Amino acid sequence: MVAAARDGSDDPSMPTISQLIADHIAATGRSYRDLTHASGDRVKHQTFQELKSGPPRSWPKSTETIRGIAQALGLSERAVVLAFARSLGVDVEGASLFAQQLPPGVDDLTPEERRAAIEMLRVLVAQRKAINERAPELHATTAAPRSRRRKGEPDSSLPDQPKFDRSQLLAAMSEPEGDRPPEDEFPADPPNDDFEGR
Repeated sequence: MVAAARDGSDDPSMPTISQLIADHIAATGRSYRDLTHASGDRVKHQTFQELKSGPPRSWPKSTETIRGIAQALGLSERAVVLAFARSLGVDVEGASLFAQQLPPGVDDLTPEERRAAIEMLRVLVAQRKAINERAPELHATTAAPRSRRRKGEPDSSLPDQPKFDRSQLLAAMSEPEGDRPPEDEFPADPPNDDFEGR
């Protein structure tokens, strides 16, 4: 079955290869040449640039290209193949974008490491849910229009704050530290009783 949009932009859960590259560059700040080096020099920087600019003209010519792109983006080869297919208009179903972005080798984690990662994700998801639930309320209070004021007048929409007194700050900075003895820059290590009497 062929999707309506050739570049797959109508389905945010299944990214195109262009979206994967753009997201990676935005998140890491890497250049196309950086991606080439990260691919093990298997993919030219021009290829990364062309793929980011629009849908691919054809399927990759070799599996080394898929492996190189996956390595450069820190994704599984499966995620890259699905992104290429989506870019070429194939209606593919797969794991969520987040699941696809998990690094290769994630299945090698120990059960304890998986539990720790899952627990951290649960905390982040709960936090995001709470933020999203409060977003309309927060937006309403922060988006309230401010009254027009003249330059130099206090903003009446802000809570009253004490006036800044630079002289008090300078006086506090120049006060002596008191009668405290100077701290030793390199304190001695505490004695180790394990080695006594040997």
